[in-house]
Amino acid sequence: MLTKAEKESRVIELYEQDKTYREIAKEVHISLGDISSIIKRHTGDVNAEAGNIDQKQQEETIDQSGKTVEGGRFICIMRGLLSLLRYVVGNHPY
Repeated sequence: MLTKAEKESRVIELYEQDKTYREIAKEVHISLGDISSIIKRHTGDVNAEAGNIDQKQQEETIDQSGKTVEGGRFICIMRGLLSLLRYVVGNHPY
């Protein structure tokens, strides 16, 4: 079992390898919130507020081309497409 300091070191190491928060959590067995706190301390991110979620923390989603898309970005894209569809259908001359 890793000590707290060892877990923090491992989190930073995995973060620097561009692992997602979920991948880090699975390997180190700590919460996403704890990972976020460790990364913020490591990067010196003093502007991060609660509710301002790092993109790496977003759940990954697979798009039609097989590429991963960050969950928040995916949701924004889908909302935009839904709005466009509602506009087109609502203004279609039947």
